Amino acid sequence: MTASHPCNIDELLCKIISYIDSGRVYGITRLAFKRSYIACGDRIDEFYTQLQFMLLKFPRQPWKWEWVSANPNITWEFVLTHRDRPWDWNGLSRNPNMTWKIANDYRHEPWNWQYIYMYAKITQADIQHPDFIIDFPDRFFWGLISRNPSITWDVVAANSAKPWDWNYLSVNPNMTWDIVKKHPEVPWHWRSLSRVIKVTWESILEDLASPNPKPWDWHELSYNPSITLDNIRFNINGPDPKDWDMSGVLRKPGITIQMIINNKDEWYNYADYLSRNPGLTFEIVQSVSGYPWRWDELSKNPGVVPDWDFVYNLIKIIPNGGIHAKWDTWHLSNLSANPNTTWRMVLKYIKMGKCNWEELSRNTYHRDSRPGAT
Repeated sequence: MTASHPCNIDELLCKIISYIDSGRVYGITRLAFKRSYIACGDRIDEFYTQLQFMLLKFPRQPWKWEWVSANPNITWEFVLTHRDRPWDWNGLSRNPNMTWKIANDYRHEPWNWQYIYMYAKITQADIQHPDFIIDFPDRFFWGLISRNPSITWDVVAANSAKPWDWNYLSVNPNMTWDIVKKHPEVPWHWRSLSRVIKVTWESILEDLASPNPKPWDWHELSYNPSITLDNIRFNINGPDPKDWDMSGVLRKPGITIQMIINNKDEWYNYADYLSRNPGLTFEIVQSVSGYPWRWDELSKNPGVVPDWDFVYNLIKIIPNGGIHAKWDTWHLSNLSANPNTTWRMVLKYIKMGKCNWEELSRNTYHRDSRPGAT
């Protein structure tokens, strides 16, 4: 790997200090450093993701480098700049920021090429590139690329002679209802397609009413992000409610206090999934007594826990009783998996020994204030 060498701060400071030969110069130097610090301000978040800065701030912690390397907060530019870190090439090969072009340009690195073809960004130009060859049997190779989330129907159509794997293309999240309707000749895998296809509830009902409805899989539709909780609650012409998979249903946004109270007994055995619901808030958790909430999962839920201070302040206020005490005994280290985590929270609580470095390694971190970051 090649990259420009980072500035050695210690050497630079030693060089500057070596020119100090009087009290006057010493005073000016201190004042200059102080004013430069004030002028720069606290702009770390503009230039690093949360994970990137933590790797620099806490380099000796037991990071899980396979997960760090696969983390979407890690870019190839960061890898090149910090090539002395113990990067895991299986993890980097699964990182969604990697592209086939990067892997091809650095072909001498120990990439896992199966992962590259499954996860890296691949364009139409890449497929036409003479180096777009791999030593796998054709059917196996096209199975890998067929499930790659960067492969769109336009790419498939432009390369129709290729031996695409339709089972894996059915898992591809870029498939839509319009595409499926226009291509009934394709041997779609409807169980896989039901989970990922972009489709409206109205389109499903319309298809059900047609003379030859598609073989929808209702368990998989329970997980489909296009299907809302309202669709499931208020469908009249749809399937019997028993056909839905509650494990998927209870992860959908839109859960209310009253819904949980009304269905508390029926949902009693699904606490694991309900505790992960993205629409859950601490107010809802407080209001539903007697429900077996999973406190390890609640700690990870960004809707329930806005930041680490929120939990630690509750424990401080009511240390020996009430609902808050659950956090004192249940998986405080799981706060490290909460995507609201920032490097400042870790810095504040690291001495308490509650940081879970494996979870911090794979946390996707919602709070990223860099321009253009998502």
